[in-house]
Amino acid sequence: MEVLQKVKYGDLTPEQRELADLLGLDTFLKLVEQCGGTNLYIPKAETIGRAARNAMIQAEFTGYNIKALAAKYRLSEVQIRSIVAKKDNDES
Repeated sequence: MEVLQKVKYGDLTPEQRELADLLGLDTFLKLVEQCGGTNLYIPKAETIGRAARNAMIQAEFTGYNIKALAAKYRLSEVQIRSIVAKKDNDES
């Protein structure tokens, strides 16, 4: 959009500046162009990293180290069992 090319940092509201500071003005303006006026969901970091964490747990699982994995990843033993059971189900 042509008008966005004319936008300067000083034209932004404090809330918009906060995002522009985080993303950079050019990226912020691209985001405005692509998603402006819509609700945008930003997932938590833990959600994005969950698959990688689960793969690490599955790789480290020996069959006898549920307690250690639960302590290491700050999860319950039930959660660890569920994660390693999914690997077993995927391999079946």
